[in-house]
Amino acid sequence: MVYRWKQSQVFTISYRTLQVKTMKIGITPGLCHGHNNCSRLAPELFGLDSDGYAIVRIQSTLPKELEELAELAAENCPECAIYVETADEVGERTPEERSSQSSIPR
Repeated sequence: MVYRWKQSQVFTISYRTLQVKTMKIGITPGLCHGHNNCSRLAPELFGLDSDGYAIVRIQSTLPKELEELAELAAENCPECAIYVETADEVGERTPEERSSQSSIPR
């Protein structure tokens, strides 16, 4: 709250708290079967290796404008190989933990 004086009166101005999301994406090894939905939907985020399997192009935190695209790619992966982690989830987890706790419910 911010208090300001105006003509001998006190009034309050409330500010909304801005929520900043920070996201990271990854692919669980062994789950990708090469359907390539991710690379067609989000070529900025996903590429293909020499065998035709998806690879992540951005290893660091995603730019704000690509977060929605990352979620779209994860939702359209038929094998649930893509995981999206937000700031409160980012940490070291094993591939087994990621596949058992998929961010996209099916």
